[in-house]
Amino acid sequence: GSLDLKRGSLDIFKKIKSLEDDLRKANEELKSYAENLEQMVEDRTRVIQEKQAQIEKELKIASDIQAGTLPESLEGLSTAVKYLPCSRVSGDMYDFARYTANQYYILIADIQGHGVPAALVGSMCRMSLGRIRLDTTEPAQVLSELSDSIAPVAAGHYLTAAFATINTETREVVYASGGHVAPLLLSRSGNHV
Repeated sequence: GSLDLKRGSLDIFKKIKSLEDDLRKANEELKSYAENLEQMVEDRTRVIQEKQAQIEKELKIASDIQAGTLPESLEGLSTAVKYLPCSRVSGDMYDFARYTANQYYILIADIQGHGVPAALVGSMCRMSLGRIRLDTTEPAQVLSELSDSIAPVAAGHYLTAAFATINTETREVVYASGGHVAPLLLSRSGNHV
């Protein structure tokens, strides 16, 4: 056949040429974007890894501090402790100490939740315990005061705890539980008392 070279036909070729140019430019831009995207992903991954390393370092420090605040032995009483928190830092805690010549206390507590928030509430609980006059306060009242002291800042965390006082002169143990699992009292032979 014959080629119709009317004005409309030439416009179509110009439009096709323009579309080809646009497509070539778009392909170049996509290629450049893909190359830059890989670099952006690498840069972002590096930043995330650096932040993760910093978080791990800070959690290690917090874990070491928390472990360092927990007592391991007690003069005058035989003690044994095995502390295995669920995470690096935890709301699981215990404390024991002598508060008079022949009186000791033992606190076992679990702050709801895990991680740094629960550990901070646990630290506050231990600080609050230090402000209570244990020689004049019954164990149930100690737990009540601990609960009251953490309530304003606990942000929805709750505390379960067991608190006992031991008088080595009278051989008396006074115990209170605030929603905590009941402890076991074992004799030297290992029998439940």
